[in-house]
Amino acid sequence: TTAVQTVTVNPTPSATPPDVQAYCNGLLTTPINLTGSPAEVVFDISGGSSIGLADQTGVTDIPAFTASTGTATIHITPRANNCIGPEVTFTITVSPTPTVVSPGNQTFCSGVATSPIPLTGTPSGLTFNVSGGLAVGLSDQTGVTSIPSFTPTTGNTTITITPVADNCTGTPITINIVVNPTPTATNPGDQTFCSGTATTPISLTGTPPGVVFDITGGESVGLADRTGVSAIPSFVPVTGSATVRITPRTNNCTGPE
Repeated sequence: TTAVQTVTVNPTPSATPPDVQAYCNGLLTTPINLTGSPAEVVFDISGGSSIGLADQTGVTDIPAFTASTGTATIHITPRANNCIGPEVTFTITVSPTPTVVSPGNQTFCSGVATSPIPLTGTPSGLTFNVSGGLAVGLSDQTGVTSIPSFTPTTGNTTITITPVADNCTGTPITINIVVNPTPTATNPGDQTFCSGTATTPISLTGTPPGVVFDITGGESVGLADRTGVSAIPSFVPVTGSATVRITPRTNNCTGPE
């Protein structure tokens, strides 16, 4: 009698390496389907613990995980029918969460062009999106490294600054921008006095409430320069004529004389 014995030789399993992957720190990834041969192949995964991916055994995908900043080489080993195939590798890079340092609240004067405000944060090379400033004349900005110069208009608003780097978005911050109105002075009209006779104070008016005035140009007729007053004070005039200039000031803003 002849004995017949069947010998089965299973194929070497194989794995197709996924494309390089890039994620943002702290975000939950989506599963990555793994493919290979034969049809019943499963995979062992290792090498991702430093970025939050635990080792896996006998899986058909790389499961979702919460990514941590860093770079890792992931090893994928195919298995089927008690056979092990050659491992393949691919790289996962997890970029850090961008941050922004608050430039602080800002106060400007209406109609006076601002200076650019540099923005800083981490990591290096990041940019910022700026929104919320339309009410005071600041248009929305994308991918900038500073709040650009603009000519502000009276009002106040809250600006949102969002840091962006490596296609990752950080936590936005907000700052307040206040734009004070341009102060004005009402012309008190031309004045005529008699030499040697003390004048009466001349009240000065303007806007906004709280405005004060700087007075110059009257020294030749006996009126000393004044700063931060609300009236032209009494003085003893001397013969002559002078052009007196009145400049309104308030909230660190100066209006036209």
